[in-house]
Amino acid sequence: HAPVLKIYPAVTVKFPKDKNLTIGQSTTTHRGRLDAKGVTFTVADTANNARWKGIVIRAGAVNDSTVLDSSVIEYAAIGIEILGNKAPTITRNTFRYNSDYGIYSHDHEYALRITGNTFLENKYPVAVRAHDLDSTLYGNTYTNNTNNYIRVTSDRIETQSHTFDWVNDGVPYVLDGNLSVYESNNDKNGDAHAAVLKIYPGVTVKFPKDKTLTIGGGSGNDKGALDAKGVTFTVTDTTDNARWSGIDIRAGAVNDSTVLDSSVIEYADRGLEILGNKAPTITRNTFRYN
Repeated sequence: HAPVLKIYPAVTVKFPKDKNLTIGQSTTTHRGRLDAKGVTFTVADTANNARWKGIVIRAGAVNDSTVLDSSVIEYAAIGIEILGNKAPTITRNTFRYNSDYGIYSHDHEYALRITGNTFLENKYPVAVRAHDLDSTLYGNTYTNNTNNYIRVTSDRIETQSHTFDWVNDGVPYVLDGNLSVYESNNDKNGDAHAAVLKIYPGVTVKFPKDKTLTIGGGSGNDKGALDAKGVTFTVTDTTDNARWSGIDIRAGAVNDSTVLDSSVIEYADRGLEILGNKAPTITRNTFRYN
């Protein structure tokens, strides 16, 4: 029932300064779709560093028919902004010269895949919420962005019995605060109910000064797990001898699935702090400069 804007290959669409293209409305009852393959979205005039606002994907956008493929999104404030727990198709595009972000996701479905894109000379290439980051980004290219990393807006990973996969996309994941990993359903299904953060080999995860990665809640009922093999955990910036707080393993951590193996934990106050009578697997790691 949703109206569709279909833009054909080789079309260029220009927007005035501070204007945007909105797909769907803020409620799911007001639906809309965008089908754009091989399209250039840009600003009408770049004088005085003018930017259009970008493409906004809202709750009313229809996931399986909202597609940006092999297109160019340039000279926007935010190339694509995602709200309302949506998962549009975003593949093989070029995001360039955007003044704030190539892509900013406030919240999206776990099904969202951002793959095969090029991020060129944006302030930030992409930002996603930690709770939504699950195999979201892979096969992308990041070149000459002012902040050449994936910005992770930190909160808590808490979905029960779900594993969140942070795959290697060639640039670091940089948190903007603390990150906790645990569900809170009062031990309904025991260890199998845990929220799990799985970080893949070759990934670097950076934390700001004085911030912490916490696995499990303070109560043994709030289950969480970390699976990190071949990962580097470090601080965002070592200026003035800054240190992040480190990894805290608390009472709610699941012993047999909380694993640090062949990883680097560096530039923390305490690389790893264990509380609550836990026994994680800690093997073949390097602890340095803590």
